Amino acid sequence: MSSDLLIISPLFYGHAGGASVYYRLLANSLMERNFSVSIISEKSEGDFDGEYIGLFPAWAGKDRRLIRDYISYFYQNIQYFRISSVIKKVAPKTVLVHSSFFNHPGLFRIILKAIIKKNPHLHYVADVRDRLLPARRIKELDIFDSIIACSENVKNHLRQNGISEKKIVLIPVIQEQIELQKKQLIKTLKNYNLNGIKYILYVGAVKEDKAVDILLESFLKHVRGIRPDVDLVLIGLMKTENLRLKALIKSEGIHYLGNLSRDETLAVMKAASLCVNLSPNEGMPRVSLEAIALKKSVILPPNIPEFIEFCSSDIVESRDIRIIGQKIREKINKEHVTSYPIENHYPNKVLPMYENTLELKN
Repeated sequence: MSSDLLIISPLFYGHAGGASVYYRLLANSLMERNFSVSIISEKSEGDFDGEYIGLFPAWAGKDRRLIRDYISYFYQNIQYFRISSVIKKVAPKTVLVHSSFFNHPGLFRIILKAIIKKNPHLHYVADVRDRLLPARRIKELDIFDSIIACSENVKNHLRQNGISEKKIVLIPVIQEQIELQKKQLIKTLKNYNLNGIKYILYVGAVKEDKAVDILLESFLKHVRGIRPDVDLVLIGLMKTENLRLKALIKSEGIHYLGNLSRDETLAVMKAASLCVNLSPNEGMPRVSLEAIALKKSVILPPNIPEFIEFCSSDIVESRDIRIIGQKIREKINKEHVTSYPIENHYPNKVLPMYENTLELKN
């Protein structure tokens, strides 16, 4: 039996943000509209009603370890040779590929180009979720029929580096309306000793590229001393070897919870006084959209045209820890719901765009 859509993603299960949540939401939403969806991703297990093929090493639950990561990436490149046989078995009409497979040197592009040549009747779509693909490599995406950009800045990144505007389709990040069970909220806060604590929340990879070091210094030097009643909670994988960052995270008033499930993450987010994202390299950050969907007070990252247009007062562009600390204190003092139109991301708005771009027809 053929599949309407085959998604190739590095992540699918076991992670609270990014590609894993996005593709689960997209796949489940499309299946609710009676499309069949198959997934090629990491070797992992979870709840999914479509066809799941685990080819790649599991990354989602792992902190950074250099030697192990190199070995895993080598193994992953070998596994790319199996994609052709999976496509033959699954017989999809459309293949959707996460662009991160092009971010680093490897065999993926060579193998995919051979697959496209062998199966020219299929529809191939690249899915670009951020601006991490080096400018010199963007033209490699020309082998696709269409290229999805998740935000205006990603679209501009593609266009400025040689991709024809005719190929680029802007589709907002899909974000469902979030409803949390009170029982889940109470249980999660108790499990992580957060009951009765006023806290700021960061969700995402813990590394310098995400400006976590700047957030930690801003909090410790310009928030904690003035507001000792406010703590900082971080959720996400440790993706740095920076000893200073690792030392800062052990400071008084900071709770590092590691990598949590999405349900747990949303529960911690629901109880936060402020959700902060300072990362300068985002496309359209899911964690910020989730905070907005939960009607939380937010500090949003710079360089995202949609945020600049609708809620510029919630953005911090400065890297000055004093200015960031002041903004955090202001937001803590008056909890404010952003004016960003989150409804533009709801499934009923974006799924018709996906159906058209992916050439899905019932």
